[in-house]
Amino acid sequence: MKNKTPSEKGKQIAGDDRNIVAVDEAYKEAGFEDRLYLIWEKYSSWIVSAIIAVFVGLILFFALEYLAERREAAIQGEYAAAVTIEEKAAFAREHAGHRLAGTAALEVADSFFAEEAYQEAVENYRLAADSLGRHVLNGRARLGEAMSLIMLERREEAEPVLSRLAADQDVLLAIRMEAYYSLASLAFERGDYDRVVELADLIEAEDMMGFWSGRVGMLLDEIP
Repeated sequence: MKNKTPSEKGKQIAGDDRNIVAVDEAYKEAGFEDRLYLIWEKYSSWIVSAIIAVFVGLILFFALEYLAERREAAIQGEYAAAVTIEEKAAFAREHAGHRLAGTAALEVADSFFAEEAYQEAVENYRLAADSLGRHVLNGRARLGEAMSLIMLERREEAEPVLSRLAADQDVLLAIRMEAYYSLASLAFERGDYDRVVELADLIEAEDMMGFWSGRVGMLLDEIP
């Protein structure tokens, strides 16, 4: 065995004299990367869960959007294929609440009205109005309902429909004017001439074309 020389004996093995500091939340001098590491250590499970939830939510959103587009395309195809009044009536009932169902129901109601089948017309005008929502044709459907009720001698049911229609500023002016005139005609029939005058004033204030003003003027001329 080789003996160590004195010089070798005097040599000390160099140790790692760097300070080992535990990096935790209490270590104020932690750098940016250390802080990121601490955040990840503390919240990693929550972060991963949130990422997964967002990913699943996006998949669900696009899946529902795709299915909605497919369903809409299918409904449009069914509407286009419905040619006869019977087919349109069936389509309107099956897809009640959809605007195309409202359009189909309006066509069916007009057909019944033309055939003087006023009860069936009322039912389909109501279905059309419910399905059309705030669509421009909604007022047209409600007016048809009121006219059908009048033809059925159910004036007490028709008047509230006409009153709401006349007061609805979202409805086409021509339809509102016809509703006002119909109310005036009903008032004239029961001898409520003050109401006729009141409605005539409302018509004249808004009737830019003068058509309905002329017609209500004829009612005014006939007041005893």
